[in-house]
Amino acid sequence: EIEYADVSNGTLVSNAFTANSAPSSAVIGLQTVESGYCTPNTDFTAEVSRDGGTTFTACTLAIKSTLGASNTKYYESAATDISSQPSGTSIKYRIKTLNNKDIQVHGVALKWS
Repeated sequence: EIEYADVSNGTLVSNAFTANSAPSSAVIGLQTVESGYCTPNTDFTAEVSRDGGTTFTACTLAIKSTLGASNTKYYESAATDISSQPSGTSIKYRIKTLNNKDIQVHGVALKWS
């Protein structure tokens, strides 16, 4: 979990979370504040790893809600299949910001099964 990160063309990698068993799917959500128009999966991406960060799988993000006055947005992926990764219980997420967009990440939620 993070409170705030202002990342321009950068990569944010979480600390590891420990699952009870090797998960086969994951869902990730991001709360962002964007200066200008940003396209999820193009200007920023989210990925999940179950092997401690050696192998990542991209999660397709979709907008779920917007708070217009503050330009705060919440994006979430559908359940993403991570079963083809090497088996493991050390779960990490990775957020990348691209294309010189000003994107502030205010929070990340991650669940797996």
